[in-house]
Amino acid sequence: MSFDSWKPLIKFDHAYAHESQGFGAGGQLDRRLRKSRIGEDSEADIRKLFKRNILDSLGCAIAALPGAPFAALREQFAEYRSGGSCSLIGGGKTAPDQAALFNSGLVRYVDLLDSYMSPGGLCHPGDNFGTILAAAEHARASGEEFMLALAIAFEIQCRFTAMVPVMAKGFNHAIQLAIAPVFLLTGIAGLLGVMANRLARIIDRARDLEQRWPALNEKALPASRVEISNLERRRHLASWSINFCTGAALLVCTVITTLFFEEFFKTDLKWFAGMLFVGVMVALVGGLSAFLREVYLATHTGRIDAARFVR
Repeated sequence: MSFDSWKPLIKFDHAYAHESQGFGAGGQLDRRLRKSRIGEDSEADIRKLFKRNILDSLGCAIAALPGAPFAALREQFAEYRSGGSCSLIGGGKTAPDQAALFNSGLVRYVDLLDSYMSPGGLCHPGDNFGTILAAAEHARASGEEFMLALAIAFEIQCRFTAMVPVMAKGFNHAIQLAIAPVFLLTGIAGLLGVMANRLARIIDRARDLEQRWPALNEKALPASRVEISNLERRRHLASWSINFCTGAALLVCTVITTLFFEEFFKTDLKWFAGMLFVGVMVALVGGLSAFLREVYLATHTGRIDAARFVR
């Protein structure tokens, strides 16, 4: 396959996008292909954008190469397949179906590939890259033919996404948008657990000193007073860190609620969700700053005298 021949692109006349709501048996897809402009007639900026998407897919695939699933797939290919006609990104050859699986998985794995959003739903045209690449190499297609096939696959997938109202049928995009805040909520919960444990240890240490205070001699009292003062500062910082992180968690919950409210009642609340998310970040900055300061005090006020442990 000659990469130097990746010139042509397909660009459908979008006036035909509203002829029907699908590709019926009347040969509409064939008519659209015959009415398309292919090759040198394509606009330069469209060709440039398409090539950028191809490079983007390759970049996503390269970034995913260290992933554990792909090492397991290579072991499976080595065990059950011997050679093949199709290349694996990162080296090696295997059968077309296995190459399509491997390369498509690489492109999708880091989840940074291209996206196409329409009122009907969301799709990732780059999902076609691995399959088209394997099929083109197996058929000994030229780079020109590969790019044409990929452009057609992109166009068909985007058309289906634009014309089939999957969101109206229950596949709600609000659920997809809510996934990221939910993951953030999980991270905040982990941080709250860490800070709650540290606060508990600070309080336990303060109570231990309080119980031992009457028995302390005059030599130990100054050091104990300094420690009590540091414990109080650490308790204050840990408490503020918990307050900030709890506020961030509450704001995340409000963001998720806003996303569903917007979808259910068809209102534009993106600006409000954006403001809430900014609030989440500000609260997290406050919580992490207090956490960092508390850790600093803990490591710089509690000294370990190694000489005491030498006999």
